[in-house]
Amino acid sequence: MHETKRNKLANFIAVVHLFWVIWAVVSLPLVFIFDWYINVLMIFLILTLCSWIFFRECLFNRWEYKFRGLDYHKKINQGIFMSKVVRKFFSIEISGKTAMLIDEIFVVLLLIIALIRIF
Repeated sequence: MHETKRNKLANFIAVVHLFWVIWAVVSLPLVFIFDWYINVLMIFLILTLCSWIFFRECLFNRWEYKFRGLDYHKKINQGIFMSKVVRKFFSIEISGKTAMLIDEIFVVLLLIIALIRIF
């Protein structure tokens, strides 16, 4: 694949990843407001958790690194997407490991809230 096409595809994946993260954040109040949203949230959580379980990181990260031609398997690169987002939008510097921990806690919190709302 041509280099500019690969870069455009990687940028597109990064934008989709950003919307995925925004969706996660917006899901917290929505799960309390709309009963029907629990079904949508469960699909979102299943996709996210399966990605983490099978690939040990978000699938969007893997795809973006693949199309950018970067070595994803280096541990230093894991969790870097969220640390970049936090740095860009909030001017806060956190490590990739800290970003991964925050992501995992937030998703588990969403799962617990959704399960409590279901039962």
